[in-house]
Amino acid sequence: MTEFIGVAAVAVVAWFAAGTIWNVRKGSALMRWMQGGLSVLGGRTTVRWLGSTAVEMVLSDAKAPFAAVTLVIFLEPRDLPWWPISRARERRDTLIIRGMLRRPPQVEFEALDPASWSGRDARSCSDAKFSASASWAAVMSITFTDCEKGRRL
Repeated sequence: MTEFIGVAAVAVVAWFAAGTIWNVRKGSALMRWMQGGLSVLGGRTTVRWLGSTAVEMVLSDAKAPFAAVTLVIFLEPRDLPWWPISRARERRDTLIIRGMLRRPPQVEFEALDPASWSGRDARSCSDAKFSASASWAAVMSITFTDCEKGRRL
């Protein structure tokens, strides 16, 4: 019994180490890929790893119309032994872009993939003011209807 517990502990630690290395490499590759486009949003970027499955990128001196821009990359939990279960439930790497505008917007807009784990959750919580329309690359966009002006944006 003691041998089994020892082998199981070594297996869990090995999985965690391999998954963490995999996520760090995947996150670094994603950041290199995004590097060319970040200058469109703002100046210098501060990168901070939030554990082994999330990276936060804060852009200083954001360009108009933004006052601040933050990008958060959520990676699959490859460092956890139950990662295959998360993957089977269609949890994938996710990029969230948060932009704080310099002036209040006249309308709101949210774009998401309704097949993603966060997209399914957001759609289940949204109210009737949202409607879905197909967009490029099999991504669905959620368009806000401005009820005051009675127009679809």
